Amino acid sequence: ERLDKALISAARADDPDVVHQVSALAWNLALPVMQPNIRKKAKRVLQSCAKALEDIFSPMHQLRAHLHLEVARCDVADDLYAAASSQVSKGLALDYEADPESVVEYRRPLDKHLNPLQKKLSMKMSLYAAPERPEDKAMLVIEQAREAKEPTLRGTLLERAVGMLIKVGPAADRPAEEIKTPELKEEVDPVFLERGVRKERAMLWADIA
Repeated sequence: ERLDKALISAARADDPDVVHQVSALAWNLALPVMQPNIRKKAKRVLQSCAKALEDIFSPMHQLRAHLHLEVARCDVADDLYAAASSQVSKGLALDYEADPESVVEYRRPLDKHLNPLQKKLSMKMSLYAAPERPEDKAMLVIEQAREAKEPTLRGTLLERAVGMLIKVGPAADRPAEEIKTPELKEEVDPVFLERGVRKERAMLWADIA
């Protein structure tokens, strides 16, 4: 609450330096509660920081992307899918890159979280377009299982997801027409390559377990 008030005061005083300092402090203090069951406790201050940095066109793009991602995750937990989608889009629109020495797969490391979340939200909000890939179908069924309050229904849905994943063929690169054109100096997103498909399936199996 004090950080929230400090942000408001800094914004009213038109003091970008204080906005940056308070936002960085808020992010560092919020890191210990970035777990699914307690993340929502930090939502308000993270939301305020994201908005304050956006309003001053802050160049701290990586911090802003972090904030948008965590606020989006909080929105998903509250079933606010449109709001979450807006946060994800803002995160993906920011031009940031990690330190070259720390790059493993992504020069934009948060995209490995933002892109799957964007896809998941898109499918959740689509009333008519059913996914074609078995992995996407399984992901939706797993999400339905997570939201199911009845244990019997949850078990039935997870069994359905297992059935879908058992039937998939060997992992391979996605078809060329499905691969998005790289943006902002990125190479082809690994999620579209064989190793990305294998990782996607492994994560789905982990979600079922």
